[in-house]
Amino acid sequence: MESWAVLYCYCATAILNIGQITTTQCPDADSKLRLWSDSETWTLHGLPVPFQNATVTIKSGMKVKLDVDVDVNSIAIETNGRLVWDSSRDSVVRTYFIYIRGTMEIGSENCKFKQKAQIILKGIRGENAGIPQCGEKFICVDQGGTLELHGRDKLSWTKLTKTVTKLSVGEGLYFKHQESENMKHDWREGLRVYEMDPLSPKVYKEDVFYLSGQMGWWTDKGIKEIGPFINSMQDGHIVCVALLRTLRIREVDNDDAYALIAIIGKPDSAIEKLDNSAKDVRIATVSMDFRAANQRIEVLSRVGSPGDTRVDFIIYEYDRTYPIIDVVDNVHSWEPGDRVLLTSTDFDMDQAEEGIVQFCQNCNQKQIGISLAPRYTHWSKMENNIDMRGEVALLTRNIKILGEMEINCPTANKNCKDYAYDTFGGQIQILRNFKNVHIEGVELENVGQATEIGNYPLHFHMCYDTDDGNYPNPPYLKRNSIYRAFARCIAIHGSHGITIEDNVCYEILGHSIFLEDGGEKRTVIDGNLVASTRKGKLIASDSTPASFWITNPLTVIRNNVAAGSVEDGFWIIFPDEPTGNSKSLGFMKKYEAKHTKITEISNNVAHSNLVTGFFMDGTIQHNDLKVYGVNGYYPRTIPTDPRNKYAEDDPVYINKMTCWKNRIQNSWIRGGFIVLKHYSSADSGRGLIFARSSKQEQFIEYSVIVGETDNIGEPTKTWNNTLSRPLAYPRSLAVPWDDQFPIIGLIFYDGPVYADKIWFNDFKSTENYTSAAIGFRRRNQFSSSAGSAMTDILFGFNDVSCIIKD
Repeated sequence: MESWAVLYCYCATAILNIGQITTTQCPDADSKLRLWSDSETWTLHGLPVPFQNATVTIKSGMKVKLDVDVDVNSIAIETNGRLVWDSSRDSVVRTYFIYIRGTMEIGSENCKFKQKAQIILKGIRGENAGIPQCGEKFICVDQGGTLELHGRDKLSWTKLTKTVTKLSVGEGLYFKHQESENMKHDWREGLRVYEMDPLSPKVYKEDVFYLSGQMGWWTDKGIKEIGPFINSMQDGHIVCVALLRTLRIREVDNDDAYALIAIIGKPDSAIEKLDNSAKDVRIATVSMDFRAANQRIEVLSRVGSPGDTRVDFIIYEYDRTYPIIDVVDNVHSWEPGDRVLLTSTDFDMDQAEEGIVQFCQNCNQKQIGISLAPRYTHWSKMENNIDMRGEVALLTRNIKILGEMEINCPTANKNCKDYAYDTFGGQIQILRNFKNVHIEGVELENVGQATEIGNYPLHFHMCYDTDDGNYPNPPYLKRNSIYRAFARCIAIHGSHGITIEDNVCYEILGHSIFLEDGGEKRTVIDGNLVASTRKGKLIASDSTPASFWITNPLTVIRNNVAAGSVEDGFWIIFPDEPTGNSKSLGFMKKYEAKHTKITEISNNVAHSNLVTGFFMDGTIQHNDLKVYGVNGYYPRTIPTDPRNKYAEDDPVYINKMTCWKNRIQNSWIRGGFIVLKHYSSADSGRGLIFARSSKQEQFIEYSVIVGETDNIGEPTKTWNNTLSRPLAYPRSLAVPWDDQFPIIGLIFYDGPVYADKIWFNDFKSTENYTSAAIGFRRRNQFSSSAGSAMTDILFGFNDVSCIIKD
């Protein structure tokens, strides 16, 4: 009997294993799939064979394998229809939209897609009617639809273990126009021209020629002189040309960015680049490598604001333009040609830089070689136990969704007064009662639409519960790269139970990772990196955007990094009740959110934000979605009935929050019964301010607060009103527009606040600004509690002035 039992278990296990093998079969291995290129695939179902710009429908019962590149008007997949990408080839689909009520698959969870797949979403706003519930220029999953996108397994981002030092003259640079005597003539607009030697780091001559035609005498002079100047150059030498503001030749016009480099006597060698787009910043860069002489010559033309417009001519040490980067994690999955991002590690988020992975024979698994001539230092150091290591993120993925854009803003966008460039990108939208959605390992570029609310790069729209019995495998967005997005990065709207994990968001307009109405529950936001969040205009608060806009307390926020915003890194803010479409759906009762404990906030990092790293305050009003007043946060064990006699205070723990290089303040936290534990703060005007919103106390314990670190950043040049002259500082200032702004670690405001076991270090006053570990809020019109207390406080510096007003 025992042997029969053993045999039964063995057979049952074998059967289960067979089932597992079957489920891991790649989607395109299904023998019932018919080829897109086979005419019978369509004619057997009474459909015409798709042609260019056709409107394609995959009917119920059709199973189609995409084995060719296609350029069509649209693709609609009906219920029980199926479209699968051929895993043996690279594929490109160009279309106005893909509408899914059946199934679309590029790889699967157990069979990641290895080739390259690109979906180009084309169209100017209004050019194609789209689908009413989905909008235009989209991939949209409607009722019953399944979308499975599974790119290669690649690490999303990691951290530096060794500082990447910027190049400077004598340290990786032979010559730099912006650091030379020649720069003093940059007030002269026009074409700047250099003659250089490819065999040695030598500049022979340079001049500037005014050719716009607007000032007759200067234009005539420029036309007469530029020809002889270039003709006098020696064959084999290098001519370098960059435009500074004013020109009108061929298709190049005033305020275009234009750069050219060529070998004299070899017209075919010329490399030129023109950026005449309507972007806020236009950049044209060209370069040539001369490996025998160990040099690279680069020409830059940059047009932005008056203070951000320049030309540059640089001669690099060739070897230094291909640095080897040391990182924390195994990056063997990153391949030559992949683009990577190095985040800013200074106050200025615009010090983020992109590089391209190169073949590196001598690199170990925690190193990559990249093509990058660093203009800024990217810091990597653990100082006073504060982790200030810059991030390195992957932008390239083998599945790509690309919005096809116009060079300038089409009038159909109706927002050209706000944006001179096209902001009508692509979008992926998920609607209620979808069947399955899992998106991982996907690159999205030129996505989101700044033309109207609701069209975001990755968007779950009013899906309600997605983690109940109807969804045995709840939806997720994992390891995706979303960049140059015109309306957010990831938006969760009226949907619960979504997982957002290990994504990279870069160059985003408006709030980036965004919980829309405040009723979105059980969202898991884990391990995401957001860098360079800029102002948007879709809702009022987009003018002060946050990389993480969290509007519901039933949210997990852990292991994330907010690496640069024009306002805040993390903004925790709750409405009195859900707003917008969620207002009357019962997701949260009125005032429930402000009495609900936050599920989890742990191990997050905020740096390089203009105002605040971690901000918790304010409330959202339903009528105009503006931010008002204070949050009134008062967590209780019975949030729907906080005054119930059985209700008790419910502490919220914020664990391992790390904030550094945020200009105004690292953290502003308003609310009752907040326990800030293992907090790390450095390099900010204000390390931490607690603000009170209830009778509950606030606590900070086991934490480190540092004034100024060894990460000096870029030197600061500012104007001193008292002395009426410019001043230069050897390090970056937290508040450069006020060089007397004091540096204070822990600021007492109203209170009571209790601090225990805190280490303060490196608060050093200068001749310009005071610096202290502890202080009170400046110009405070409210009373400060006399009940605040500090115990087991340690100082790692010797200074007689420890307590001042900020």
